[in-house]
Parts: sequence; structure tokens; C-alpha cells
Amino acid sequence: MKKIKLLFLIFLALLFDTTVFSQSSDYWRQEAEKGNAKAQDRYAECLRRGNGVKKDYAEAVRWYEKAIKQNNMNAVYHMGICYEYGQGVPQNYKKAISYYTYAAQYGIKDAEESLNDFKLEAVSKSHSWGFMYHDQVVIPFDYDSIGSEYFVSDVMPVKKRNGWGLINKEGRTVIPCEYDDISVFFPNGLAVVKKNGKYGYIDKKNKIVIPVVYELTWGFFNDLAAVQKNGKWGLIDESNNTIIPFMYDEPFSFSEDMAAVKKNGKWGFIDKNNKTVIPFEYDGAESFKKGNAIVKKGKSWGEIDKHNNIVTPFEYEYNDLSWEREEEEVHQVIQLEEFAVDETIVDVPDTNPEFPGGTDALYQFLAENIKYPQIARDKGIHGKVYITFVVERDGSITDIKVLRDIGGGCGAEAVRVAKSMPKWKPGKKEGQTVRVQFNIPVYFDLNKDTK
Repeated sequence: MKKIKLLFLIFLALLFDTTVFSQSSDYWRQEAEKGNAKAQDRYAECLRRGNGVKKDYAEAVRWYEKAIKQNNMNAVYHMGICYEYGQGVPQNYKKAISYYTYAAQYGIKDAEESLNDFKLEAVSKSHSWGFMYHDQVVIPFDYDSIGSEYFVSDVMPVKKRNGWGLINKEGRTVIPCEYDDISVFFPNGLAVVKKNGKYGYIDKKNKIVIPVVYELTWGFFNDLAAVQKNGKWGLIDESNNTIIPFMYDEPFSFSEDMAAVKKNGKWGFIDKNNKTVIPFEYDGAESFKKGNAIVKKGKSWGEIDKHNNIVTPFEYEYNDLSWEREEEEVHQVIQLEEFAVDETIVDVPDTNPEFPGGTDALYQFLAENIKYPQIARDKGIHGKVYITFVVERDGSITDIKVLRDIGGGCGAEAVRVAKSMPKWKPGKKEGQTVRVQFNIPVYFDLNKDTK
């Protein structure tokens, strides 16, 4: 008897899921046929994923294309997926990258992540360079040399006809090949360029922001760049204002508001006002980390704090101290990686999320906690509000949205109650807990309302 009851409950749960998806897909289809671009994209997603309808990639592509004509950027991103995996269109990585790039420019985060996932392989052929992804040529073999094995921030330094420039993953020219050397863009959007033996900085439109007049540069760190003029190093900001005068022998940057600098053959430390805070009495020095800096006296290395107090005696070789630091930092990185969270939302988990106690308990919870909005009661509004949310890896509920409202404050009430739900049993994929999108109807029945 228990086995029959269990099978019956499983059947109800499956029927519930199918019904919810079917009703949701019907709604999006109806809205899509009215010309609503968002609905066209959502209905195409139902078709692509098989949510409430039979999977039909070709039909999904047709609806995506309709939404794209109305500049729906989510549809652009989803078309990128179709081209990447060959769903409804021939598999074409170059086109996938183009769609992802375009959507990313308009702030679609998932498109940015998909673009980052494309690790193009640099390949040399007949003394020329191009880029491939799996077995497809994405960027033709048009370049004489490349600046890196991988794209950084989705750009690559390339050399063509004795000049260096930047291309993106589509193979489009970002910066023309007209410089003697070039870097990728720093987080502030500037790149180092070299021309006629001098260095300066350009922006993403190839406009010179910092004149190409410096002998060397070390790049931007914490909004300041170390540059060399007349054989001496100083710091400038993004507007080419001198922040630290050109008076030091080696390039430097600030760490923990202090910089290790070399002057007249000795090392010391300055603050951001160029005031000496630790005297120039050392034969070598590194930046401060966690309040301490490795410094050298004679042939031995030790550590000091920010008040120039000795923390570790001067009796070590450099490699011994630096290795201890690196080992500690690697340990911290490993700890962080252990807690890194995969933010991907799984379309089809092996095990669906479940409300504590199952489907019956879910609807009992909703019925007991719904407070019928007065406006809806006065106007006789009743029916079903469809909501969607993400069941997180820990079972918590996030990103609650109304898919279909009936008005009178019912949508807002459904969201309020959903926010009060206890943690669910999370979904699983290949034995691992995963994030899962979940849709449910919330019933508003005037005949049963007693609140």
C-alpha cells in the first residue's frame, strides 16, 4: 500500500511539473504571437529546452530571430547558444562568438561568461598565426606574430606587416596594427603602446590619452602608472598628472599605502605624499604584504613591519623568505577555491528541488500563508499567479519573479509568500547540488478565502 501511495505521489509531482511548464509555455506563446519581443524570446526558450512543449530547435530559432529584429539582447545571447551547440542551425563557433560579443556589449552577463569560456587556441601555419576552437578556424591565419598564448579580457595583441595592434575573439580589429608594441587593456580601459622608441597610453578608441613620450612604463596598478623620464622613475595618474616626482632608480607601485623605492643605490619606503616613512638604508626591498616587507641588508634578507621594527632576523637567503610567503599565499588560494561557487543554473537536473514534505506540503504552506489582497477581494479578482525563482545549492530561494500576474496585488503577495518559504531540498546533477530555476502557480480563490 505504501509503495502504491509513493508511486501515486511521484505521478502527481511529474504531472504538476508538466502542467506548470505547459501553462507557462502557452502563456508565452500567446504573448509572442502578439509581437511581444520578451515573450518571443521566452517562448523560444521553452521550445529549445522542452519546457511544457516538445523540443523544436528550428522553431526556437525562428522565434529568437523575431525577437532579435526587435533588439532583444537576451534573444541575441540565446542565438549564440544555438550556434555554439548546433541547435536548429549548423554549429558555427565564429557566429556564436559574434552573438555573445554583441549581447555582452549590452550588459548581458551570461553572454560575457559564455564569451570568456571560449578558449581559442593559437595555431601557426606556414609562418602565419590564426586561432581555432576545436576543429574550426575562428580567426584566419592572417598574422605574423601574436603577443600571448591566450586572449586576455577578450583581446589579443597581434602583429601584421611590422605593426602591432589588438583583435577581439571575433577577429575584428580593436586597435589597428600601427604600433611598435602594444599591451592588452588594463582594468581602467587603457593600453600601453610603443612608437618610435617611446611609450604612452591609448583608450579603446585608439585615442592617445597619455602622450607617447616616456622611456619606459610599468603599467597601471591601483590607478597609477610607473613611468620613466630622463632615466628616473615616478608615478602618473590616468590624466598624466605627476603624482610622485621622477626621482627614483627603479619602477615601483603602492601596496598597503606604502611603496618600496630605490634612490642613490639604497632602498626605503615612501607614502603617497612622497614622504619617506622608512629610511633608505636597505640593499633590497619588496612591497608590504599583511603589514610586513622583505628587505635586504648586506647579503642577507629579513622582514620588517611598517615602523621599521625587525620581524624576522637578517639571516636568510631571499629564496627562503619568498618561498614561505608564496606557500602561505598558495594555501590561501586553495582555501578560496574550495569555497568557490558555481553560479550556473542547470536546465535539466537529475533530481529536481523539493519543498520540505513534498508538493502537498508546498501547497498547504501557500494556502496557509497567502493573505488575499483587499483590492483583489473588492474587485473579485481570482485565478493563478505564476512565479519563478532559483533554488540555490543550499536550498535557499532567490531571484523571485512574477511570470504571469492577475492584478489586484496578487503578484506582489505571491512574491512575499515565496520569500518566506523555508529552505528546499536542492536539486542535483551528477551527484552534486546545483542551482535550479523553478516555476510554480500560486492560487487565489475567493471561495476559499477566510483571511
